[in-house]
Amino acid sequence: MLSIFFRTCAIALVLLIPRGLPEEKFVYLDRVGIVEVSEGDTGCLTIPTSTLQSGDDIAIVRLQNPQSYFLSQVRAKLASRCSRDPDEDPNASTYSIELVQGRIQAGEVGIGITKFKGPFRILDGLVRGDLEKSGVPDSFRVCTSMEGLHLTVWHGEPLKSPLRWHEYYYLGYDVVPSCTNADAPSEAGSSFSSVR
Repeated sequence: MLSIFFRTCAIALVLLIPRGLPEEKFVYLDRVGIVEVSEGDTGCLTIPTSTLQSGDDIAIVRLQNPQSYFLSQVRAKLASRCSRDPDEDPNASTYSIELVQGRIQAGEVGIGITKFKGPFRILDGLVRGDLEKSGVPDSFRVCTSMEGLHLTVWHGEPLKSPLRWHEYYYLGYDVVPSCTNADAPSEAGSSFSSVR
C-alpha cells in the first residue's frame, strides 16, 4: 500500500516538473536590427531594444549574393551612436559587436538577429531561418532605392509572403534603384519610385 502511495507521488512529481521555460515569442521589432561592419571584425548594431547585454549572441545575415550568415556577440551598449546612417532612429539603441565566427568585409550592411539559436540554412543562395518557430522559414532581402538600402525580412518567400520587418539605411549617395512595388512596406502607401 505504501509503495503505491510513493509511486503515485513520484508520478505526480514528474508531471509537475516543468519541461523547461517556454520560448519567448519572437518580436521582429525588438529582435531584428541593422549591422554595419567595421575594420577588424567589429561592427555596430542599431536596434530598438535596449536590453542586450555583453556576450549576447547576434546572428548576422550578409545580404550580398550569395547570402551567408555569421555569429557575433555584443561587446557593449554604447552611449552614443555608432551608425554611419544620419537618418538612424534617435530612439534606437546602439551596440558595439564583435564577429566570433566568419569574416565580413568592412563597410557591409546586414541584418542582425538577437537571441536566435537557429538553425539557419542556405537554399538557392538565400539564407533561411524559422525565427518564429512556426515551421515557415523566414527569408532576408535587400534592394536599393535612389539613395539607400531597404532591408527586409519576409515570413516565407521574399516578395510573395508577409513582410515582417523593414528598415531603411541611407547611403548618402545615388544608387541605381532595384526595389519593386512588392518591396514597399504596406505602411508606406506608395510605390518605391516616390521613396528616397
